[in-house]
Amino acid sequence: MDRDEILRKSREENRNRDMEEKEVISRSSTKAYNIGILACAAIALLDFLIAGRCNYAVWFVYCAMCGTLFLLKARRLKHKHEIVYCILLLTAAVLFLMAHILQLYRVIP
Repeated sequence: MDRDEILRKSREENRNRDMEEKEVISRSSTKAYNIGILACAAIALLDFLIAGRCNYAVWFVYCAMCGTLFLLKARRLKHKHEIVYCILLLTAAVLFLMAHILQLYRVIP
């Protein structure tokens, strides 16, 4: 293999992204993930303290986002534990959505 062929294959693998950009995206995603759970917890806590109820909508959104993240990771990395997390989180998302709908119709407080 000559130098040009190695560079061409590297560009194809990285889709013309350099490694630093990938690292920045990875770290940013992790921080956004952590801030997301803190924001959900803050909203849920405020809702509980002020209105005396659980905010199921916030947890639906969070579980749907995390479930999707694990679904994409599972498809790409083919790890069994990613599939398990995906199934658990998407199941939780459906349950939170159902609870939110029931709460809207005042079936549950």
